[in-house]
Amino acid sequence: MSRRGSGSDRLLATFLDELDERVRDLERNLLAYERESDPQDRARRVTELFRAMHSLKGAAHAVGLTPLATLCHELESRLTGSQDSGGDLSAGLVGVLLAAADVLADAGRALRAGRDLDAARLVAVLEPPARIVPAADLGGASAGLVTPAGSTGPAVLPGSTGWVA
Repeated sequence: MSRRGSGSDRLLATFLDELDERVRDLERNLLAYERESDPQDRARRVTELFRAMHSLKGAAHAVGLTPLATLCHELESRLTGSQDSGGDLSAGLVGVLLAAADVLADAGRALRAGRDLDAARLVAVLEPPARIVPAADLGGASAGLVTPAGSTGPAVLPGSTGWVA
């Protein structure tokens, strides 16, 4: 994959500055969201998170970095759902957003070093993490089956004492 689309070096440099700023915004607003107790303040933080992803999505498109734009679009969509529900973020979404901040920062470092983007890593941040659930919590089943959260088919994990749900 090309590390740059059709953007010039100057445009890419501007994008990378924007990326750094939006990652800082993302981290700052997520941490503030976690500290806030007032629903209106939390909703305001979610709006700020949405704006950061929206801005970054457009900037990534402008320089032809489709994998970054796609990631930002998906995060933006998830934040829209949270905005529609009054600004509540699930713990899972907070985790995805924190992981996305790390992945976005790493992407910026890779681009500055002249390396290609790791598109698989960008997409992987959106996958829900697996959770191990004790077999006893699943109606007494004794088999140790593991499956990624949201998957339709389990895979056997020898010696496991639980399922991933």
